[in-house]
Amino acid sequence: TLSSTKYISGKQHETDMKTATYFRVATLASMTTRLATSFARPGVGGASALMRHRASVPAGYPSTAARPSSPHQNNIHFASFSTSRNAFTSIGKEEMEAILEDYEGGGREESEYVVLDVRNVDEVEATGKLSPNVHTLPLPEVAGAFALEGDAFESSYGFAKPNPDETIVFSCMMGKRAEMAADIASNAGYSKLVVYGGGAKEWFS
Repeated sequence: TLSSTKYISGKQHETDMKTATYFRVATLASMTTRLATSFARPGVGGASALMRHRASVPAGYPSTAARPSSPHQNNIHFASFSTSRNAFTSIGKEEMEAILEDYEGGGREESEYVVLDVRNVDEVEATGKLSPNVHTLPLPEVAGAFALEGDAFESSYGFAKPNPDETIVFSCMMGKRAEMAADIASNAGYSKLVVYGGGAKEWFS
């Protein structure tokens, strides 16, 4: 509900600040080694992150925008961004709605998406899931989870570990933790990464 979302938002600023500080320290070494490649042309990394998408230049989007080739998503446009740490594809609510429709309708195998909500469990319980098959994987557990072998991952979290051919879609409350989760996933070897920037705050408003 709107009231529960406002309550969560009030707590979220402090949570995001603490989490951001932790992960800045945790990723400092890897950021330093990648400094030489962090100034790539905007959008190049993001476009390659979704290798099954074909190039497109819709009005109002950066010239490196990409559009998925799935027949279920012909009208979706993705704007690619390159951050100082890693590249990911950033989407809005309309694109997230289309992804979830494809994800719920075709499942992981057909859609090739895995949608992860990296909010804490109590936050998800307060608002509900974005969609029935969205998996909860709190940000503090993301690095450890992706380091697990497949069987151990599934035993711990109740769903199969994402494979490199799948596109991982991250969401949180307002986008910051989703970006950090995408950074961790990139460090773990994943390249098809999407961040829903609006998060639960936008979704449930």
